Amino acid sequence: MGGSRIILPPFPKPSVTALLEALKEGGRLVLLATLPTIVAGLSITTGEIAVNWLIIRNLALVEAIVFILKMLDKGKYIYSKETETNAKGVLPF
Repeated sequence: MGGSRIILPPFPKPSVTALLEALKEGGRLVLLATLPTIVAGLSITTGEIAVNWLIIRNLALVEAIVFILKMLDKGKYIYSKETETNAKGVLPF
């Protein structure tokens, strides 16, 4: 049976750092966007609190798209900074 084979090589340090920073950025955005999304979905009529799930669902979809794009941008920015390439994110202006 020989020795164990390494199927995938280990990730380079800049990749791991960029991935962790991107995940932290996404987590921050989720925490900051949760409360306004819930408040926007509440409608107070006749003294009752009714949750408007259509609004919450639509806002959650838009927020998810923004989170993914922001995480990709942050990850690319950190990776390019660690590897000293000249990239400024997904849309370099």
